[in-house]
Amino acid sequence: MKSLVNGPDAEKAYQGFLEFKDVVEKNQVATASAPAVVPSGDKIGEAAKALSDASYPFIKDIDWLSDIYLKPLPGKTAPETLKAIDKMIVMGAKMDGNLLKAAAEAHHKAIGSIDATGVTSAADYEAVNAAIGRLVASVPKTTVMDVYNSMAGVVDSSVPNNLFSKVNPLDAVAAAKGFYTFKDVVEASQPVESLFTCCNPVVECIGQIAQIREMEHVNARKAIAVGVAVAVACGLQKHLNFVPGPRHAAPVAAAAASMMMAPAAFADEIGDAAKKLGDAFYSFAKEVDWNNGIFLQAPGKFQPLEALKAIDKMIEMGAAADPKLLKDAAEAHHKAIGSISGPNGVTSRADWDAVNAAIGRVVASVPKAKVMAVYDSVTAITDPGVPAYMKSLVNGPDAEKAYQGFLEFKDVVEKNQVATASAPAVVPSGDKIGEAAKALSDASYPFIKDIDWLSDIYLKPLPGKTAPETLKAIDKMIVMGAKMDGNLLKAAAEAHHKAIGSIDATGVTSAADYEAVNAAIGRLVASVPKTTVMDVYNSMAGVVDSSVPNNLFSKVNPLDAVAAAKGFYTFKDVVEASQR
Repeated sequence: MKSLVNGPDAEKAYQGFLEFKDVVEKNQVATASAPAVVPSGDKIGEAAKALSDASYPFIKDIDWLSDIYLKPLPGKTAPETLKAIDKMIVMGAKMDGNLLKAAAEAHHKAIGSIDATGVTSAADYEAVNAAIGRLVASVPKTTVMDVYNSMAGVVDSSVPNNLFSKVNPLDAVAAAKGFYTFKDVVEASQPVESLFTCCNPVVECIGQIAQIREMEHVNARKAIAVGVAVAVACGLQKHLNFVPGPRHAAPVAAAAASMMMAPAAFADEIGDAAKKLGDAFYSFAKEVDWNNGIFLQAPGKFQPLEALKAIDKMIEMGAAADPKLLKDAAEAHHKAIGSISGPNGVTSRADWDAVNAAIGRVVASVPKAKVMAVYDSVTAITDPGVPAYMKSLVNGPDAEKAYQGFLEFKDVVEKNQVATASAPAVVPSGDKIGEAAKALSDASYPFIKDIDWLSDIYLKPLPGKTAPETLKAIDKMIVMGAKMDGNLLKAAAEAHHKAIGSIDATGVTSAADYEAVNAAIGRLVASVPKTTVMDVYNSMAGVVDSSVPNNLFSKVNPLDAVAAAKGFYTFKDVVEASQR
């Protein structure tokens, strides 16, 4: 090193250093300061245990003895890297002193338990995660995000992709799930509302992991589509077991789909008709075993693109319905789910009548042509043998009486039906969510194209879950739908309808329509309180077995999934910042 500089200057500098060292030594303390006070029993400590349990197998996958961790970042100069390091120094200067000491001590202990492969013990790994979480929680959001953004600017996309290729992707998925839950707990403890990103070893690969959250994003879109199409779901709601309804004959199943959630002026007549329908129908409803898993299955041969056409007609109908009446219908369904009882899973008579009245009013707010389009599309995909089979499961005369009552109710709804649809939605533009949706779409579209959308797996019941268990999760979606902004709900329905129109032979929509759908979903979610959104997330987490995301993850290009996940989390942050 001395050969690279002027020798005399180096000697002079070294002499100056030795003199400085002597002064420091003269002023040196004899004993160290007291050890740090380590918090215990706090939420971050509990969350660190969950994170550590979830991510330790992933940690053991990594080759910590590789020299790759000592190599410079590819394509970056020392000054560029120094700017990112400076942001870390600033963050460190703002950390709580005791917690900084505690974290150093935790790392020291963890290094002491490292084995021959470079992996610390599970207990010390947990302690380090807890210490890091508490440290980050002591720093404001803007400071943490400065570090995140500066690192994002110097780490080439080839780095995480390369690291990801060297580990078990399913272990990485589990680690990612644990990390993002941990992040939320840390964020809730921060002095300024923030999102947590730290330099934990877990994060080096976790930031790339895609499938779990991207699949949750896909599921969220499906949930929103259900909310958007709540106006068409009576027949399908009944197939989805939202609230018990007729399934004993094809005309009932199909006509019910045309009888979904009319202006308030028609409320009394339709409400009276709903009570009359209840008189004819409720006894029959109690005969049906609504907890039978058959109602979670498709009513015919699997034809994905044909089924999508039927869903599209439902979305169109939902977009044409009165938003206020859609909200009323969602609230009626939520209340009805709350009163379900008995071995057959039947709601109360009062809630049964209220749901039918709400459905009738919504259907009456939509022009007949759109309703019949739903009826015809559902009929086209329903196996002709379904009606006779379903009728064989109940008392035939009761089924006939119920069906006759349904037809009379249908006539009252039709009599009060509007002639023209409501005006199209006003679609926002130039907002931050729209800009973030573009970035998300650009990052995740290759991943979307990897997925086999024509697989029948998406119509199969969730493994290991009963209809009542699934219904609880659906109820949380209905509650979320009822709180959404009416105009944005209509805009999302219209965006989905347009996107379905551009779907190709593989089931993939155009890039432009995919972006529009993402923007519409983001705005919708931002119109709902965070607690409501998290209720949906947590309820879905409770019914989706871990084998589901792992299986789906195994069927795609993991690097595309990585890019999608990174884009999704950035998008999620923008939506969260806009949330009320």
